Amino acid sequence: MVSKQNLHRFKNVVNDGMTFYIRGPNFAALKTGSFKLTLHDQKSTSVQQTVITECNDFSGSVFGFSFVDFQTVLSLTHPQDTYVHVIGLVVTIAEIQQDNRRIVGILQFGQINVWRDRPNVNTYFTSSKLFINYDIDEITNFNKRFMIPIRVQNNIGTLTLTMFKREGKYMLKQSAKEFVQKMSEHGDDVGFYPGKINALKCLKFAFKIYVTKFNVSNKNNQYDIDRISDDKTLIEQLENKFTESQPSNSRS
Repeated sequence: MVSKQNLHRFKNVVNDGMTFYIRGPNFAALKTGSFKLTLHDQKSTSVQQTVITECNDFSGSVFGFSFVDFQTVLSLTHPQDTYVHVIGLVVTIAEIQQDNRRIVGILQFGQINVWRDRPNVNTYFTSSKLFINYDIDEITNFNKRFMIPIRVQNNIGTLTLTMFKREGKYMLKQSAKEFVQKMSEHGDDVGFYPGKINALKCLKFAFKIYVTKFNVSNKNNQYDIDRISDDKTLIEQLENKFTESQPSNSRS
């Protein structure tokens, strides 16, 4: 930590992404109850004897991402007083959307907030960093995954399910790598892949889903898929079981 009155000394010396050796720092305990931007209980400060030299052979993670599972945010099992790093596909940007490119974003040092019993991740003052379609390994690797939200419907109503790599390969009959390669051939135009996804419309599948305590207590109908099948016999059995469980409307 650098005091406010000394910030001008480092403005043109320290740049984002640089690494340093720090010898002889001073450590102080973080305030109890304060929002944590690290997993440590102490903060590092420089004193007169502290020596800082640039490291030119750093081999660790450049950005230090530590992504959390979305489910830990939705279920509020992740501590709300500790930062989160999240990565995901941007599916809508309302009026400011300018084109149809696939957009992947990373929010580093985000904060979990709850509004009307719904958890969300926001930026935290000037500490958060946002990476949009950066040419970095984390976004490249994410683009090789499936994570597609789908809406399914039965006689009761509709649900939002999240389809991941395994289910995506099963339903679209191709791997994530093949899918991304074809997208690249079409210039990352999302006009290509909705056609493949739209082919799933009106098809009938049997889903086994994860139902968490958060779904039940907050009446949240967004679920992850555990298993999926298009076996006609299984689907028929489930439909018959559902029909038998419904109260009869006939009068005796």
